[in-house]
Amino acid sequence: VGGGKCTIPLDCGSLTRGKCGQGGRHGIFPGDGWKKRCTCNQGYVGSHCLTEAKGDDKKGAYEMRHDHSIMERVAWPSVPMPLYLAFSGLIVFFVVSMFKQIKQRKNNGALSGMRRPMFRATGEDSERVTLITG
Repeated sequence: VGGGKCTIPLDCGSLTRGKCGQGGRHGIFPGDGWKKRCTCNQGYVGSHCLTEAKGDDKKGAYEMRHDHSIMERVAWPSVPMPLYLAFSGLIVFFVVSMFKQIKQRKNNGALSGMRRPMFRATGEDSERVTLITG
């Protein structure tokens, strides 16, 4: 990378780390002019090429922590046990009562315990009222 100001090659680490050469304008202020700047050789970084460029072969703690998908951190919904038991009991009650009704209708006929309503007309034609009994 480089970019630091230098006058001799030793300012850029050493002869093997970087070179001191005519740089260009660096920064936002052109007052620096065309001063000499360090240019790092391959394997060295930093403004004066003093740091070896190294990389990790294995993942660090940060990469391991962020290696998972976003959906793995979403909590799954949970049902409280009393609500689960109440709902299960309600389902069992409906299933048992349904089978009881089916058995009762098979034994006593389709309309057991129920009668058809009877309609009776009362009064004269002008005051006709229908009574439902049964």
